[in-house]
Order: sequence, then structure tokens, then C-alpha cells
Amino acid sequence: MRRFKLRSSCPFITTALLSGIFIAACGAGDDEGSGLEGGEIQVSAEREQSMCDDLNSNPSTAPIPKTAGASIGEGGAINAAPGKKVIEFVDFEGQSGGYIRLAIDPANHSAVFLMLDADVGFAAVLDDGSEVDYLESGTSSEICPEAEGRYLWIVKDSENHLRFGPTAATQVALVIETLG
Repeated sequence: MRRFKLRSSCPFITTALLSGIFIAACGAGDDEGSGLEGGEIQVSAEREQSMCDDLNSNPSTAPIPKTAGASIGEGGAINAAPGKKVIEFVDFEGQSGGYIRLAIDPANHSAVFLMLDADVGFAAVLDDGSEVDYLESGTSSEICPEAEGRYLWIVKDSENHLRFGPTAATQVALVIETLG
């Protein structure tokens, strides 16, 4: 089981076990207001393997691609429901890439885990374009060697957008799920 430590500290007040994800959370009095500061988020090997299977799947009906936009707010939107999603890129900073809106309410302070099938350049960004603080980010996975990007962060503060590129690729497949 992989463990991810959150950056600030406060006493553990609640603990929940949700579909293979352990979240120890702080109460409403924490200094950043996410409801998760000071706790741990653990992604089980089984959960990561299941997401890897989705990422590598070739379903009989391919997912309908979402088209990215050249700037924040122009592209389509995806949710964090299980399953493979395909993002088609547009002209972006002299190559390909773009933005997709992540349809998750920031008021819920959800932890999000995402894996990409290609190293295309990725960032989760806020409405103002600033990058989120990741709990973990990397370009490989011991459990899913086919994944070329893996990111964990908490959606809070404002709507989140996924920025891809610039890259020579024309699309990317991803799996994304909320962990709480």
C-alpha cells in the first residue's frame, strides 16, 4: 500500500475506510480548511492495479474523446468516474495540448488520483492558472509500468483544470478517481 503524507499537521479526528482508500482526516478547525490536513491518504495496490487495468483496456466501445481547449475554460469537462477517458489535443503553444475542466466540486475537498498512458506534460491548475500542490507526482508506477504519469492532489480552493502539453502527441488516455 502506498502512503502519501499531507503537508500540515493537526490531530486525527475521524478515520474512514472507503473502497480501498484509507483517509485519516482533521476536523473543521484546521488551518487550511481542506478537511484532510495532517492525515494520510493511502492508495491500495488493488485500487492502483484496477485503475491500471482500466488504463490498458480496449473496451468494445471506445470512450468518446473529449476535446481540450487552448485556454482555461474552453475545453470539455471530465468527471472522476472510474474508467478510461481519452483527451484529444488542440494546437497549443506551438505544438499540441490544451485544457480540460475537472468536474469535481472544490467544496468537497476530494482527494484525486490520476494516471496517464503517455508522458505528455501535465499539470492540475486552478482557475487563475496556478498549479496545485501535489501530494505525489511522478512519471512511473511500480504497480502499473505502462503508466507514464501518476498524480495525487486534493481538489480545493477553486475549480480544477487539467493542462496537457505542449507535446508532439495528439491525444492521451487517462484514468482518474476520487479517493474519498
